[in-house]
Amino acid sequence: MRCFGLMAPLIASAVLALAGCGQSNTTPSAPNVILHVESDGDFLMFKPERLNVITGTHVTLTFPHGGKSIRQEPDWVLAMPGTMDALLMESDKAAEGSGGTEDTSFLKPNDPRIIAATKLIKKGETTSVEFTAPAPGDYPYFCSTSGHADTMRGTLHVTAR
Repeated sequence: MRCFGLMAPLIASAVLALAGCGQSNTTPSAPNVILHVESDGDFLMFKPERLNVITGTHVTLTFPHGGKSIRQEPDWVLAMPGTMDALLMESDKAAEGSGGTEDTSFLKPNDPRIIAATKLIKKGETTSVEFTAPAPGDYPYFCSTSGHADTMRGTLHVTAR
């Protein structure tokens, strides 16, 4: 009896330890990353012009407007490859046709070509947007304010895990 009394706790410990060795049915959560892009002061450029991320990553992108004197309101838009020029042309055409100001976004809401976009921001403001990094590839990002994308553009490079 004494032998069994000493063995019971050892057997129970072994069973509990082995129970943790099986595979879990839960899926590990996607990694999180914070990316930062800013306007280059009053110059119409993004810093940096290239960002890197792993596919499936949950991304929070922050975008401060670092200008001191520029009046226009920029934004940050991430698009599907090969769609930036068409998006900008459509946005510029809508702006011309509406007589709207350059501080109005003319991108269509829920456009499937747009992966993520911030709101337009005034100088000194900061905004952010969250999205899941798409499939591996190079994705253009740009400012949709009329005329800004000529120089306010960059690439999000997405790699495989």
